[in-house]
Amino acid sequence: MRIGIDIRELSVLNTKAGWYQYTYNLVASLLAHDDRNDYVLLSTLRGFEGNGNIPGRFVRRFSGRLSSLLLEKLSVPVELLVGKVDVFHGPCFLVPRARRSRIVATLHDLMAITHPEFLKPEWVANTRETIAGAADRADRIIAVSNFTKGEIVERLRIPEERVRVVYNGVAPVYRPVEDRAAIERVRIRYGVQGPYLLFVGNLEPKKNILSLIEAWALLRRESRFQGSLVIVGKKDWHFDDVWQACRRHGVEGEVIFTDVAEGDDLPYLYSGAEVFVFPSLHEGFGIPVIEAMACGTPVVASNRASIPEIASDAALLVDPLKPAEIAAAAHSIMTDGAVRKRLVEKGLKRAKEFSWERTARETLNVYNELAQS
Repeated sequence: MRIGIDIRELSVLNTKAGWYQYTYNLVASLLAHDDRNDYVLLSTLRGFEGNGNIPGRFVRRFSGRLSSLLLEKLSVPVELLVGKVDVFHGPCFLVPRARRSRIVATLHDLMAITHPEFLKPEWVANTRETIAGAADRADRIIAVSNFTKGEIVERLRIPEERVRVVYNGVAPVYRPVEDRAAIERVRIRYGVQGPYLLFVGNLEPKKNILSLIEAWALLRRESRFQGSLVIVGKKDWHFDDVWQACRRHGVEGEVIFTDVAEGDDLPYLYSGAEVFVFPSLHEGFGIPVIEAMACGTPVVASNRASIPEIASDAALLVDPLKPAEIAAAAHSIMTDGAVRKRLVEKGLKRAKEFSWERTARETLNVYNELAQS
């Protein structure tokens, strides 16, 4: 079987957030573990393959503008760029037309349809159109959670038998770091001193950073916790509101914004944290929750969207719009050794259920199913 995969988003996405991680780790795992099929990867001229995990011999490079013009604007068949393939996979919403190959589309969420208020207004219409086109052209749709599958079936009116659930994975680099000196070196590099709570994710409205800031202020005031709130992620278009919230609650000196973490620093930041707090309002999966668990960090997370499904009973789930609940959950972990121990043990066990190798294997099952139908 010859399989084509669109990896153009690796050169477009300027942070290593969810879509980037999904595309990169899925492709790297497929190439590492599947020696029965041939692959061709559609990339841009400045595409990133990274560390040799996606060897260049698999890649067909085109100008980003040219490929977008041909595939998205002129709707030419994808075979014109990648040659004959049995299956072509669009892992990030963008799904071209095809002459004969079967099409797989991964839909990570339907936020543009269900929660347009979380996106820049100018993005909403185009994203909705892209999602609709992907759903219409795909022979199979991969959803990254049962929650997302339910939204696809209900909101897009897609027959359930066309949708397969394949969870995201967690990379092996996410594991408990026992070297306290190494953790300290990373902390110092990011300006973090003393104990801290951690959040990881782009600073966009759906991440609900405003409630996190208020919860932090409550925790500082009511428990006298002497430490910092460390927020790791791109300062997105929502950042001005976040900074104003810090000033309004008088905690601007206690919140550290690191921007995107470099290299493999995240496991050290996770491992050094007292608690990982993730109060997101909407997630198709929520990779940071599993990353934190894999590093042995106790988790407080939102009880909305896919997060309860992914976290299971290995996190304290709270109403993300009630800062007092967020603060109380974090405080219980920091003051009750039994709660901390239980969450760490359950989190490590839960994280072992997710791997990119498993994601690749189950995705390959979808390819095989189509090729044989």
